[in-house]
Amino acid sequence: MSTVLYPTALVVVHLLPELGQNTPDMITFATVPRSLKVEKNDIQTADTIEFELDLEDFPLDPRIIRAMTVEAFIADAGNTDPFWETIRTDVATLRKYAIFAGVIDEVTSQIDTDRVVKLKGRDYSAYLLDAELESKELIYGTKTLVQIIRDLLDQRETTKAIQIEIRGKGIEKLVPAKYMIRGLAPKIRTIKTLKERPTNPRKLQHGNTAWEVIQEMALHGGIVAYIELDKLILATPATLNIDDPSSARETHFTLGRDIDSFSPSRRMGRRAGVRVLVSSWDPEQGKTWKAFSPKLSDLKNSGLDQIPAVPLGGVGKPTRVPTDHRRPYVVRGIVDQNQLQAIADCIRIQLEHHEMDVSVDTLRLNDSNGKPLQDLRYGDPVVIDIDANFPSSLASSVEDQIARLLSLGYPVADAQALTKAVNQLHVPYWLNGATYEFSEEEDDSLRVTLGLRSRRPIDVPAPGASR
Repeated sequence: MSTVLYPTALVVVHLLPELGQNTPDMITFATVPRSLKVEKNDIQTADTIEFELDLEDFPLDPRIIRAMTVEAFIADAGNTDPFWETIRTDVATLRKYAIFAGVIDEVTSQIDTDRVVKLKGRDYSAYLLDAELESKELIYGTKTLVQIIRDLLDQRETTKAIQIEIRGKGIEKLVPAKYMIRGLAPKIRTIKTLKERPTNPRKLQHGNTAWEVIQEMALHGGIVAYIELDKLILATPATLNIDDPSSARETHFTLGRDIDSFSPSRRMGRRAGVRVLVSSWDPEQGKTWKAFSPKLSDLKNSGLDQIPAVPLGGVGKPTRVPTDHRRPYVVRGIVDQNQLQAIADCIRIQLEHHEMDVSVDTLRLNDSNGKPLQDLRYGDPVVIDIDANFPSSLASSVEDQIARLLSLGYPVADAQALTKAVNQLHVPYWLNGATYEFSEEEDDSLRVTLGLRSRRPIDVPAPGASR
């Protein structure tokens, strides 16, 4: 028996009126929007929000608004009425329904038969993207990366309250000197250890933003930086999903039961026989670090399986195209061999991988196992299961699957082995983005669309870490 869904959404808007030189009190109001769309993007792109309100629900003339921020929530109200009023004061409960927090960039009024206010915005990375730094030097000294980023957040009132959350080991101790961002100061014989050695300041150029500087430092440190609601997350790629085991973060959807639309698209490996060379100049030691992928010892097993061209009507015998082409890449500031090798391996996989993109639509707020979808994060593993009654050969009995392969000309042993392998297959995809859409007026008042990829986000260890 299917469960009835009672979707509801809430936006909490904070606005500042434009009243000349006076500093008015901020106005806060909460309402159920006419429609709501939130896009959770990859870690390098700001999450976005679009929503519509009835003009009568908007407390001020939109023409006199100076600034606005918004928090958005989505939930299954069940039989609770009114739903939001019962939890508005319970911050911990409200947080589990949160899907967005950020700044409003655009307000549009439409006064006709519709009478609506349309609002668009980005997450709080907008404050850092829009903040151009003064053209001076950013002093690193012996500060850790976390301390430098904290200083950048504290420099502006709009980002002081953003907290930094660490996900992954070793990030707290990262200092720019250790991975040579913008070069090291000249050798100081009295200071022996690298982490104690001060680093040359970062010369800020006209147009540099705080977000660009934060992303640059994170990139060189082998970590990622992104905004999640009201926090700035610093994480190693392997721990984008905190330190939970993969199975604990898995989200499951069952094809034929709770998926409204499933659209896979697979790209065949487009570059055959690529050998990647990644190099990085080390000014401290006056040498260039290099990493090859695959390594020379693995070349004999490297290549791509292909079907050669044959005359029309013929059948090509599968062949393996060897790795015979060197493709060079240059990176900056990487002086750790393990990290450089990991980068080379990831680039090669990206070039050769038979990557698959999948779009999944669901009219639910929970996965097949009842797990809520509000807290989906970039990089989360997603598993597509198949309902036993779904009309597909993959949902057929083992005997029927073997019989089908036999009818296609497979030998008995191959048909049995292939069927066994497919039935034991556990295929996770990785979340690349999520879109939440709510409407008070549509029949399908809630839709969650997931963008999935078959390749996990690149896992590059921090400097000094072993692979």
